[in-house]
Amino acid sequence: MYVCILCSFTSVRVLRSLVEYGMVGETRQYYGRVVKAVPEEEKKGYYTEARKRANIKYAKENLKRVPLDVQKEEYEKIKAAAEAVGEPVNKYIKTAISRRMESGD
Repeated sequence: MYVCILCSFTSVRVLRSLVEYGMVGETRQYYGRVVKAVPEEEKKGYYTEARKRANIKYAKENLKRVPLDVQKEEYEKIKAAAEAVGEPVNKYIKTAISRRMESGD
């Protein structure tokens, strides 16, 4: 079993890809996040309190959360469209916003 370190989430798809392509132990970028797949035994003790504080500090200084409420039916449409292009919903929404801003509409 492998786990993701250097990030605050564990995506089965990301881990599967890293393992499948022989990138276990290598640090990679995935949608702006640094990820590293390692055997589960190696993760123990890796995510220290200092790292947790550093991640929180970085998020406070560099990130802005933008809540988005949509009807459940609309979300399902967005999710299906994101899956069709192989992107997470968050990335799909960010790309749509960027394209809209670039086009000037």
